Amino acid sequence: MGVGSPAREIVYILNNRETFFQRISGIILFLDSSAPLPSVSDQNTYYLSKWFKQNSLVFVSGDHPIWTDNGGTKKPGKRFGAVRKSGVEGGVNDMLEKHREEMVEFVGARMGNGRGR
Repeated sequence: MGVGSPAREIVYILNNRETFFQRISGIILFLDSSAPLPSVSDQNTYYLSKWFKQNSLVFVSGDHPIWTDNGGTKKPGKRFGAVRKSGVEGGVNDMLEKHREEMVEFVGARMGNGRGR
């Protein structure tokens, strides 16, 4: 799990360590309006963007530039993961609280305890 601007370091590791994604079952990122939206690159592993889209939750604050820069009509591509617009504008602490149950379900699904989606 990554929160804020340092979350991009997790994606950096995904991009630069070919087998890292095989060791983890999912990634959760929380990005506020000042955090850049990290993306994976398929340079080393041609299916990494597909894996990232299927095995991530990327919560982005409602006031992040990604929602206004493209006119609000185009959803970010799979190389950005499973991006979700948070109803929270501003800090990540409020986002963590709001999306707690979604995180629990996501982790539960990957741990095999039946609480998954």
